[in-house]
Amino acid sequence: MYESVSRSVSTNISDAMALLDTIIDDDIAISPQRIVDKPLVLYGAGNLGRMAKEYLDFLGIPVALVVDTNARRIEQDSFWSEIPMVVPEDAPRKFMQRAMLAVCVVTTPYSPLVRQLAEQGWQDIVPFYDVAEAYRGRHPLENGWYVNGFDGGNRMKIRQIMRGWADATSRAHYLQFIAWRRLRQEWVFANAPINCSDRFLIPEVISALPTEMTFLDAGAHHGEVSRSLMELRPRFQEMLLVEPDSDSFLRINKWCGTLEETVRSRMTVHRCALGAGAGIERFCDGFGYSSKLCPSGEVDVSVKAVDDFDCSASYIKMHLEGGEMQALLGAKKMINACHPIVAMTSYHNELGIVDLPYHLIFETVSCKETYKFYFRLHSWGGVGSVIYAVPQEL
Repeated sequence: MYESVSRSVSTNISDAMALLDTIIDDDIAISPQRIVDKPLVLYGAGNLGRMAKEYLDFLGIPVALVVDTNARRIEQDSFWSEIPMVVPEDAPRKFMQRAMLAVCVVTTPYSPLVRQLAEQGWQDIVPFYDVAEAYRGRHPLENGWYVNGFDGGNRMKIRQIMRGWADATSRAHYLQFIAWRRLRQEWVFANAPINCSDRFLIPEVISALPTEMTFLDAGAHHGEVSRSLMELRPRFQEMLLVEPDSDSFLRINKWCGTLEETVRSRMTVHRCALGAGAGIERFCDGFGYSSKLCPSGEVDVSVKAVDDFDCSASYIKMHLEGGEMQALLGAKKMINACHPIVAMTSYHNELGIVDLPYHLIFETVSCKETYKFYFRLHSWGGVGSVIYAVPQEL
């Protein structure tokens, strides 16, 4: 597992289909979960490193050391005050030989980074998400999932999905995504680079955004995407920010309160989750990026369908920690009536390989000629994948 495989993008769909067959016809079984059975060291203290620490704190798994190239700056952050932090060249040899090094970096290719760390002397290196996968069910985070094969029906659907993508980069990124989730291989397409900085705002989306847009920001978190769109389209008509997590909801409202009245009056914040229809469901609250609808959740939250919002959306963005499929089921009327741009994350559960893109392309949009469908990876390690549906002028 984790080997790097160099590939090239071809505009010929048959070439992409041949590469697809090498993945879905492979009968290898993988089991990437890693139980922590030795001292644990984190590599990377960025957003993923912080999330990893919070995750491990929740499970009661101690972190012995943090390694980061910017350690001398980051160690001043009180968040890390209880854990030793060093730059890579200062890492103690005893940790290299005896500890598990969990890589908390997805903004750069995994395989070259692992080779570099191995050359420094680290003996046991693993992606953090494969550690998290070993503790599935004890925390709402489930980004380390994998699949061990596809049945005949799903193989047929994957081939149909491949033909549904609008460009060669989509086919390359989709292959890269499946290769990691099915084989834990890092396929690298030199002429289809991963852009980690334009998630939800790829050029195809920006060019289709109307000047006076209405934006439905589902899974708004702290309003990061809404802020960016506000700069791109300051004359927006309306923004609806949907966020069920209590802390994130408060932070969004605090931010909105700092805006000028002419801007604030065009924004509404909704504390609810999205689903196929209206109701009440259990929710894992207070888990930051990982907060989501979950049967084991501690609180009840209101659930609404996109179709129930009183707006005509120009752009619907869904980042729902695995709840995208149910939200899509509740958005069919608005999508076909308003023809908005749609962007959905697809890396939080196995529905993102087949069910989610298939349903969007072949079962949600009533007239496929009105849309072009794109697939983009915005991170490495099988995460950061987004499915885009961009309306076309006919």
